[in-house]
Amino acid sequence: METIQCFLTFVIPILTSATDHCIPLRNDKCSQELGSYNFTTFPNALGLSDYTSASLEFQKFQNLIESSCSKSLLPFLCSAYFPKCDPQMSSVLPPCATECVKSMAECSFLFSFYGFQWPASLSCDKFDDGRHCPREIRSASCSNEVKKYTEKPCLHYIKEAALDTTAYWFGTNYSLLCPKGSATSFNCTNTREGTADSLASRMQLDLTQLDRTVNITYTHGEGSYLSCGSKVTVWNGNYIEVNPGDGEYKAYDVHLFPRIQWHAAKSELDTLIIYDAGNLYVHGIYVNIAGGVVSSGQIVKPYLSPIPPQTHANPFVFLVFKQPSSVSLSDATKQQLQQTTDLQTVVKALQLRGPVGMNWINVVRDAYAIESLKKLHIANLCPYLETEVILKHKRPFIEADTVLDVSLSVTFSPETITYDSCCSTHTEAAKTITLDSLAPTYVSTADTRTNATPSISFSKAGLISANRITDKYTLICLDPDASQSYAPIIHWMVTDIPDGSLQNGHTVLSYRGPMPPAGKNHTYYFLLYKQAIPLGGITITGYVGQHCQERCHFEINRFVADYQLKLSGARWMIAHNDAYVRHLYVTERGMDEHAVCHGITGFPANCHESVIVVGKK
Repeated sequence: METIQCFLTFVIPILTSATDHCIPLRNDKCSQELGSYNFTTFPNALGLSDYTSASLEFQKFQNLIESSCSKSLLPFLCSAYFPKCDPQMSSVLPPCATECVKSMAECSFLFSFYGFQWPASLSCDKFDDGRHCPREIRSASCSNEVKKYTEKPCLHYIKEAALDTTAYWFGTNYSLLCPKGSATSFNCTNTREGTADSLASRMQLDLTQLDRTVNITYTHGEGSYLSCGSKVTVWNGNYIEVNPGDGEYKAYDVHLFPRIQWHAAKSELDTLIIYDAGNLYVHGIYVNIAGGVVSSGQIVKPYLSPIPPQTHANPFVFLVFKQPSSVSLSDATKQQLQQTTDLQTVVKALQLRGPVGMNWINVVRDAYAIESLKKLHIANLCPYLETEVILKHKRPFIEADTVLDVSLSVTFSPETITYDSCCSTHTEAAKTITLDSLAPTYVSTADTRTNATPSISFSKAGLISANRITDKYTLICLDPDASQSYAPIIHWMVTDIPDGSLQNGHTVLSYRGPMPPAGKNHTYYFLLYKQAIPLGGITITGYVGQHCQERCHFEINRFVADYQLKLSGARWMIAHNDAYVRHLYVTERGMDEHAVCHGITGFPANCHESVIVVGKK
């Protein structure tokens, strides 16, 4: 009993001291309208020691509060004059700097009307955006609206965000996202697999010298570009004010050199280094920059826009360093720096101090990045782009978890042909047609006729330098619109294709051109499947109907499952019932010409009198 009494004698004063500083909140605006807390404490962050003095200062803002000029105003004033009291905390949480700036900026148009002057005690540069401030408030601290008044909260946020090891794919989540490390996929290529990096640790940065923000603005208009053989159109322009790590942007959004500026003394010379932190690659070096204006400096390595292979957000970083003096580089040194991929090698070579300024934008892979990687002979990632497109087709033979890993190329090279159809003579000139990879290709049935068998080639996804095809593949061409889509007509099948060489495969069914009926477009798919085992001299008897030369009612899903095939590449084309189809209906199928040509212009009145020429010789 004596022991318990002694224990209580020791503990009770501690509990009392932890709660004594909290007193009931008696400000209706803060307690009722915000509704987030009921206790406050004094002295507050402004040094006011009681309700009376705090209420007098708070009352000066009454007109602004009632005007609802800013959503940030009341939360800011309450945190300044009547801070929330937590019995478990002995310190008083200060107001958030960004709420201060937004309040002042959004309500300033009423100051002269009410004869109001913002008090010096609430000068926004006295506050920071600490972790107690909402994340959306902290991230907004680097907006131009806030930086116009003070850069302090933005610098605080930059340091905090750059040290966060959970922010990016190469941080603490790497093992979860990439269970097999760099071997998992292109999303996971990482030369620092064993380190859960923050932005700062990945670039080996000391952030203690940060003293300014870097203003970056990207713009681009409407436009178009080619990617994986297809035209990609950008219908809308874009204007991006870069705030550190805020949002995600496509590579095309940042393909043009941005406007970059920072505050600097006239006598100061700076170096700007642009760096892909995810892929550890220098994308630009500019030296001898005066007054924070990049155009005043010299280019050592020109801007290379980000082309990340990852779909995860990848930080593209702009770093400002102070130079000890003007930089003069020999051609040999300049060439060496241009070839250097390592950030710290550049910093040491130029004897730079800092960084003193920092900003970054999150960039993700898009069609522009994929095409750029291909042009540079780094990687073929087109199959991943093609996967996104083919999954939208919603066909029974395209499973929802399909991931293509081969780029399939289908090219027709028909010779000139002249034929009669419904009392007209048609000539179609020789041409070359390569099926689009990302959009439908509308074709003439004469250009894709049976004796114009297309040439086929394919290449694997991945590093182009390691692109050798070692697996065997099966090619199937089919028309799912001819009957039930789950049991289509098969137009072509070649199995056991080695080394990407179609002519060395086993032809199960020779190519037959499209012959769609009237009234509806038909889509013809070329599907490339990776084999798990050699198929040998197989037949498809038992997988097709018997009344149409073993080509109709092809049970493709059962066939794929039985032979352990995996869809790896795809192309498609669209054809309609045109003059050449009507020609075939009469000459090959023996159908009645009057029935086939009913309603066609020039039939039967002009039989054998007119000539229609299509294309150029």
